[in-house]
Amino acid sequence: MATRARAGKWTNTGPFEVIVLLYLNEGKQHDKHDVDNRLKDVLDGLQGAFYEKAKGKKRAKGRIIKNDSSVCRVIVEKQQVPKKYKNRLEDAPGGRLLVRPYSPRRWRIQITKAE
Repeated sequence: MATRARAGKWTNTGPFEVIVLLYLNEGKQHDKHDVDNRLKDVLDGLQGAFYEKAKGKKRAKGRIIKNDSSVCRVIVEKQQVPKKYKNRLEDAPGGRLLVRPYSPRRWRIQITKAE
């Protein structure tokens, strides 16, 4: 997984916002994958955790984020595989991932003092 810091130095301590787009084929593949389970896999990977069937959970030396408790906002969406990837011989991409510093915002559904 490639990482790059844009303006300034990247810190892996957070707080963070994580956006995940899951590219899935329509039908069985789309229906069987729960977004909460795929999110857990993504957050484990960002912390450097991966699984080997014979050996169980392992941790890589490099981590993009130190702990997923520093993630303050998550957006996950299942989408169809984009048309430009459907006709390729290799496997289609699993999706897109964006990790960026968290910026608090006011949501329309949020209760205000006047309510």
